Amino acid sequence: MRLPPSIPLALLLVASSLGAARAQTEAQRAEARRHFQQGIEAFERSDFEGARIEFEAAYALVPNYQLLYNIGNVHAALGNAVEAEAAYQDYLARGGAEIDAERRAAVEAALAAQRAQIGTLQVRSNLEGATVTVDGEPTDHVTPLSAPIRLARGAYTIGLDLTGYDGPTRRVTIAGGSAHAVEIELTPLVEARAQLAIRSSVPDVEVSVDGEVVGTTPLRRVIVVPPGTHEVMGRRAGYRPAQTRVSLEEGGEAEARLRMEWDPDALPEALGQLAVRIPEGEARIFVDGESVSRERLPARVPRGRHRVRVRLEERQEFVQDIDLGAEPLELRPELQWTDAALRQRVDRAGNLRLLSIVSLASGLAIGVASTGLFVWNRNERADADALIALFEGPDGCITLGRDCAAEHGDEVERRYEAARNEDGVRTAWLVGSTIGMTLGGLLAVAGLTGIVLVPSDEEIAASASARLRLGPGTLSLEASF
Repeated sequence: MRLPPSIPLALLLVASSLGAARAQTEAQRAEARRHFQQGIEAFERSDFEGARIEFEAAYALVPNYQLLYNIGNVHAALGNAVEAEAAYQDYLARGGAEIDAERRAAVEAALAAQRAQIGTLQVRSNLEGATVTVDGEPTDHVTPLSAPIRLARGAYTIGLDLTGYDGPTRRVTIAGGSAHAVEIELTPLVEARAQLAIRSSVPDVEVSVDGEVVGTTPLRRVIVVPPGTHEVMGRRAGYRPAQTRVSLEEGGEAEARLRMEWDPDALPEALGQLAVRIPEGEARIFVDGESVSRERLPARVPRGRHRVRVRLEERQEFVQDIDLGAEPLELRPELQWTDAALRQRVDRAGNLRLLSIVSLASGLAIGVASTGLFVWNRNERADADALIALFEGPDGCITLGRDCAAEHGDEVERRYEAARNEDGVRTAWLVGSTIGMTLGGLLAVAGLTGIVLVPSDEEIAASASARLRLGPGTLSLEASF
């Protein structure tokens, strides 16, 4: 259902007041705020069931009356008109004069809208003490009823549960403001019985045994049937009917599994649209346990509740319950690395970061040493060239044929001979130091680049994540990898 535009804002106004109740410990208030924030996030991505769980957990810790408005909102979004009505009523009663006129008027309007969606059901039986069941689930109502049962509009399977007795179920459709009554006659169990459990991965499937509706999936109770062969049928709009046959012996137990398949010829009003967009990779997508290949998407999918799973190599499995209606939905999964994959990437990044630091340090060291050697060698080379020019230049003693030892002394002549002998070595040192400076510079640049580009641990963890969002559009899966 579509909620009033004011509801998201109303949800956000409650957070600061969770610390107002002093009867709770600070730890309780902190835990309540955490549940509240998770409820807000679930609500914003249209995970209303998750929001209900979180808000009710916050209210159990800190019973602030303002949370009742949020609880009423999520029940309204889930179609739980009776629960929404109760939450709104409690909100108005407990808030009293603290609720301003504008907010009170808005809540009273929401309350009236929920009441308009509620009908009543009277259940009569020939026996007292029988528990009324709705869609196979026991309620707090026992025959004879002191007052009719109030139910949100919709279709229900009604039954009675009394030890030692059996009776038929009744299928009723409740409209807002309507009143209904059913009678169920219970008879003693005189014949041997068997127990039949019925399972399906698809929710909200109407299940019938031998033509009699026994409830909707998930069916948590076993069905008591006489020994023999029984026909089990499952129906849901947008799916092909599923049928299976089960044989049971006296006192036996069996399980019937209904495998529901999408009906490609279903009426358009029974279908919604599903589109999945994920990066290239060995991703596996499941809807209600059935694998959906990329080639089938986008596809027309039966409206109603579904469970979507995404499995991708090195990512934790993503699971989300959705409610697909007339409006297409968009789903963006929040994917996380598995512990092993995250450790591997963090270790790899750490090694690259260390290698980059070593490369930077080595490059700087080599560059500094080579530069020093280059400067020293160049000075030594200049001194040697000056000494050689003294002997071999235009006015040198060798050029003019003079006695060099007598003119400059034996020591200078020995230095000249050494300079001539070391000339090739100094040239090699000059070339080597130049190469060293170049190599050091390259190593330093490579190391600095690595330090800048290697992702941090937080960036690695976030690289497999995307935010969850439900809204207009197609149901799609998108993630950043």
